[in-house]
Amino acid sequence: MQLCFRRVLWLASALVGALPAAPALGAPRCEVIARTSGAQVVTEGAISGGTFVPTTVTLNAEPSQPKAVVYSWTQDANDAYGVVLSDPSAAKPTFTAPNVGAAGATLHFTVTVTGCDPLQTQTATTTVTVTDVNSPPLVAASAPSTVNEGDLFLLDGSGSSDPDGDPLTYRWDRVVGGSVEQVGATAVVELQAPAVPYPAGASFTYRLTVSDGTLSSSADVVVTVKWVNDPPIANAECTSPVNEGASILLDGADPSKPSTDPDDGIASYAWRQSSGGPDANLAAEALSYPALAFDAPQLTLGHGDTMTFELKVTDNGGLFSTDSCQVVVKDVTAPVLSPPNITREATSASGAIVVFSVTGNDAFDGEVPAACDPQSGATFPVGDTVVTCTASDQAGNRAGASFTVSIVDTTPPDVIVPASLTEEATSAAGAVVTFSASASDLVDGAVTPVCTPASGSTFPLGTTTVSCTATDAHGNGSDPKTFTVTVQDTTPPAITVPGDITTLATSAAGAPVSFAASATDLVDGAVTASCTPQSGSSFAPGTTTVSCTASDSRGNAATPKTFTVTVQFAFLGFFQPVDNLPLVNTVKNGATVPVKWKLQGQGGVEITDVAAVDLKNTRAQGIACGALTSVESQIELTTTGGTALRYDLGAAQYVLNWQTPKQPGSCWRLDLVFADGSTQSANFKLK
Repeated sequence: MQLCFRRVLWLASALVGALPAAPALGAPRCEVIARTSGAQVVTEGAISGGTFVPTTVTLNAEPSQPKAVVYSWTQDANDAYGVVLSDPSAAKPTFTAPNVGAAGATLHFTVTVTGCDPLQTQTATTTVTVTDVNSPPLVAASAPSTVNEGDLFLLDGSGSSDPDGDPLTYRWDRVVGGSVEQVGATAVVELQAPAVPYPAGASFTYRLTVSDGTLSSSADVVVTVKWVNDPPIANAECTSPVNEGASILLDGADPSKPSTDPDDGIASYAWRQSSGGPDANLAAEALSYPALAFDAPQLTLGHGDTMTFELKVTDNGGLFSTDSCQVVVKDVTAPVLSPPNITREATSASGAIVVFSVTGNDAFDGEVPAACDPQSGATFPVGDTVVTCTASDQAGNRAGASFTVSIVDTTPPDVIVPASLTEEATSAAGAVVTFSASASDLVDGAVTPVCTPASGSTFPLGTTTVSCTATDAHGNGSDPKTFTVTVQDTTPPAITVPGDITTLATSAAGAPVSFAASATDLVDGAVTASCTPQSGSSFAPGTTTVSCTASDSRGNAATPKTFTVTVQFAFLGFFQPVDNLPLVNTVKNGATVPVKWKLQGQGGVEITDVAAVDLKNTRAQGIACGALTSVESQIELTTTGGTALRYDLGAAQYVLNWQTPKQPGSCWRLDLVFADGSTQSANFKLK
């Protein structure tokens, strides 16, 4: 059965391209078995030569079968401590035991074994329990090997540690013979070097004890303290306060309080001005004396009044100390006043307000204010005024001076002229022009200007320049101010036309009409008026508007003026058989009515031309019989025989044959319209 199964696997592998050698019939089957050497219990490490050495742990998977397999080690991710395996693919990898503390820890590992043909995989687990081992602390003490007496230095045990991570306590002791004296209970202690014998000094042993609560460790350090020379004590005394120019004494050897040295004595003195002002400007050779005298300098601006002097005292060992004293110099110098004279222009009859600023110049305070009489901002009269001023510095030093304020009047009046004028000519000579010019002087007030030409003069046509000047009481004359007067002619002539004219025609074409129109110009006098139509023209019947214009020699054209000429015909009424208004003519409908009338002109002249009748606009109007003035309909005039309108020379009258409409019971109004625009009517009732 096993032989057949192996042959089937071999044939399947051959079909997919994997061609391992066919197992020999009856060969034993390969099987992977994963095993470890079992659980281990180890300590985290041990102390060796005063040093903590951690334990190296070895895992073992060699009990697995067969031997020629692939190993893969992993640690459980949930372990409290993770470790690093030397070679996870080795049969026996190693790792360093972690520091697990007092509670210890168990680590879990899994090995995966892979091998055989066909390939097989199997896993096995094992544990390593790591136990805690308490180790004594590792003490590390340090201190400077040499310090000077009086210096501060540190005892440093901060480099101490505990292999188990236990908290540590510290104790520092100074070892003197067979006894100890505690000097600190912290890792780092600051001490001051004690005084030691001259000149050898002394050495001191300090012991650090470090404890983890159970075990402790100690270490000693030795500090050598060297003797140090003590510096001298400087004492500087100064004379203060003093006036400018008074004597000052700087003393470093005053018997009541001299400079001293406790051991090897004073070798030298050195004075210097360390700060403040004014500058003492001392000679270099004087600065090395224990005491020196000099005159107080004058105070100057920006250098203060307090001088600080430093005394440096040096002993024979080269050590030194310093002391300072101050000298206050009192200001006894008054300020200097030198105000200049002032000249100002008068601004009114009262003079002028003068604003000035007078200050004193003090060598120490700089500018100081001055009080003056009269004060700045007062009104000074024309002429000279003496001003007296005094000034005091901050120390109360007072000085006085005076100067002159001169108020002069050299300003001429201010002339005000009108803007340039343009006037219309009133005659051929031009026009009389009046204007107003004024002048105002700062001191004299209003003054009268003189203008050429004067106001009220007759200015000719064109542009004339007027020049105005004024002089004040002090003889200050103004520069001329000018303006121009332009006299122009922009007024057109005045046109005179006759009233509207009405006249009778002399013929059917109208009538000649004559009239008189004139024009007068302010500058040119009488000018010609031009009318359209002209006087004497023939005017057609009706109303004609005549327009007249005129222009002067400067091209000023007048606005046209108009009047009307009306040419009329004298209508002598309708003749029988037609009755005139307000009578109503009754005729048979459809009948032809001969309408007759006569027109006359000037002097009774007969108008015979049918052109006098506006036949185009002549109409028969249908009207309501009850209200003959109400128009109901309009029809054109109908005539018979082709003789709608004619003039009958024999009867000396116009004849219009009107055929009435065939509308019995209707009423009509016949309107005759003439060329002069007039209308004559007759009413008809048809039966």
